[in-house]
Amino acid sequence: MLTGILMLFLVTALQDETISSEPLDPHPVQELFREAVQKYNSVKRPESEALFRRVWEDFSNGKEIGEDEGLVITETLKYLGSLTFPEETQKWYELLVRYDPGYEIVGNDLPPKISKVFTDLKATMVGTVRVSAIDAGTGLVVEDATFHVDGRQTGPIYREAVFSVLAGTRGVEIQKPNFVPSSTELEVKAGQESVYQGVLVRSSAGVVLVVSPPETIVKLNDVDLGPANDMVPSGYRQALVERGLTMDQVGAKMINNLQPGDYSLTFEMPCYKTAYKQLSIDELKTITTLPFQLEPAGAFLTVKTAGDTAGGLLFLDQQRIGFLPVNAHRICPGDYELKVSFTDGEFIKRVSLEDGDHQEVTAEPLPSIAWLGLQESEDGKPPTDLNAGLQALNSWNIRSVDPHDTELVPVNPFPILFDSREMTDQNEADLTRNLKVDLFMAARVVRRKTVIRYLEVAFWTPLSKKIDIKQFDFREIGKFETLLKEMDRFPALTRPWLGIQTARLREIPGCKILEVSPFGPMANKVRVGSFVQSVNGNALRNPGELMNLKGLEELTFDIDGTTVKASPIPTISEVPFDDENFVPQALLARFEKLAKYHPDPLIRKSALFNQARYQFLLGDITRAFDIFSSLRLETKFGINRGTLFYYQGLCFKQLKNMNEASQAFQTVLEHPNSTLFDAYGPKAAFWAEAALSSPNL
Repeated sequence: MLTGILMLFLVTALQDETISSEPLDPHPVQELFREAVQKYNSVKRPESEALFRRVWEDFSNGKEIGEDEGLVITETLKYLGSLTFPEETQKWYELLVRYDPGYEIVGNDLPPKISKVFTDLKATMVGTVRVSAIDAGTGLVVEDATFHVDGRQTGPIYREAVFSVLAGTRGVEIQKPNFVPSSTELEVKAGQESVYQGVLVRSSAGVVLVVSPPETIVKLNDVDLGPANDMVPSGYRQALVERGLTMDQVGAKMINNLQPGDYSLTFEMPCYKTAYKQLSIDELKTITTLPFQLEPAGAFLTVKTAGDTAGGLLFLDQQRIGFLPVNAHRICPGDYELKVSFTDGEFIKRVSLEDGDHQEVTAEPLPSIAWLGLQESEDGKPPTDLNAGLQALNSWNIRSVDPHDTELVPVNPFPILFDSREMTDQNEADLTRNLKVDLFMAARVVRRKTVIRYLEVAFWTPLSKKIDIKQFDFREIGKFETLLKEMDRFPALTRPWLGIQTARLREIPGCKILEVSPFGPMANKVRVGSFVQSVNGNALRNPGELMNLKGLEELTFDIDGTTVKASPIPTISEVPFDDENFVPQALLARFEKLAKYHPDPLIRKSALFNQARYQFLLGDITRAFDIFSSLRLETKFGINRGTLFYYQGLCFKQLKNMNEASQAFQTVLEHPNSTLFDAYGPKAAFWAEAALSSPNL
């Protein structure tokens, strides 16, 4: 029942426009009601009548008002009775009493003469009913029940309650969970009190569960009953104190309509261990269980970057955690989307942690693709889903970009990417002004010889001026899918090295050792001229079996009847430049990210070295030279400083600086152990001598 104090607070709040600039409820009837109240409490009071009438019409026509319906309707009728005094006051107040027989006008809500009209009318229409209920099984007065009049709930019963009820013959009923309702017809007389004491017969058992923390999800026989957020019975207060808990730290769950038998209970809450309990019911009664606490559960996550790279910003399921490195961050067990935002990319990974786990993640931003889509064409669509193929890539972040969105792409990107094989400075500025990605991709369908249709896909990276356009015959569209898989494959940036050169001699088993590097893993273990008969017990058939090892595990060799053990070491390897079957621009973008963020320092150096090679082979000589001249490769074998000087010489030669090229090639000769391709490759000095003897130098 609404009081005058509540209404005074409501009216005051509605008049104070500084409380909030946002509506309390987006429902239009609620908005109309608020506007009416504001006008009623202003100099524009007469204008409020029309608004209140519209509110009543909306309600009468069945429009939904929301959870504040009782407040809106009773106050609307009250104000209409006041605004239409005296002509229609009794009409509106009769509607008010019929809507809520218990409504009272208290204090100074209305002028006394208007309040008297309401009070006198209510006295002729309403009587009272004193209600209570007895438990038929125990004979005790029931404390928690509800009273219903003509099928409408009127209010709660705590041992005994008095309700205002419209005069006349009323169907009254007392309800309580787990009991058969008690009902009768009661003659209610205006201005008089009637008494109804119901008798409730128990029909099922109930269980009161009290658990900490509140909102714990309760399941009965694996059926989700929702969170434990019912009111905790006051009788639990002492038991909670004994366990060091307060009423705010627990939640209750009342489970009704249970029959005798055995039940399983499950309690689940994020950041807590799932608990399981058994419940046995032998008789129909209300069972109150002892309060209990779920045990906290936790896992620890460490996220860092590789090498000396700048830290990114960590998010877990879009919740900001902080800047890297993040060490032993405690989180709830579960599955998360881990995302690290860097200035030049993102790292996204799904992580799953169980209770007690300590997981460490090294974040490196994946290269990103701006997918500009398939240009609409009269020549049709390719027989494959390009979007699905791109979204399946695991090593790239895919960003679908509307080519018509001028805020992101101020120019038409398709002529830029398809009409030329080289990017101009202006076009590059237009494409990259608002799109900071590593690779641009676009596709179109073209027809050749009037019949054969091709899918053309353009690739361009800001790391190079060159644009690569691949064509795929519709009849062999699987080649495009193969190309995407190759883009997803991790490039072979290192190669295991044993530090020996061998050869196969005719009709002699095994392979003869021709050279032993003093810096390799087999130095001082073997000598030139010895024969390697087997590796890990398998006969050695050719030198390739030693040069094409896949791992770095320790190997056992049979050399001239003697057992020798050694482990290959990783060395830098050149990634072959194959612009027919692969996309150099995509590899270039991968190299750039790996060079910055991969956790292995050798892979970072190899990626940077290969980035320079690819830029050189794509014609970006200046960018390539900047890397070759600043990269530090200090090993005494394989691809090292001598290799870098050799590539510097090639850059100078392309730039027509022949004196500098000659000096670079001369410096290569000071590094006799430097190689090209990989540590097994030819000596860089041999190639440098050939360059020095060239008449063009």
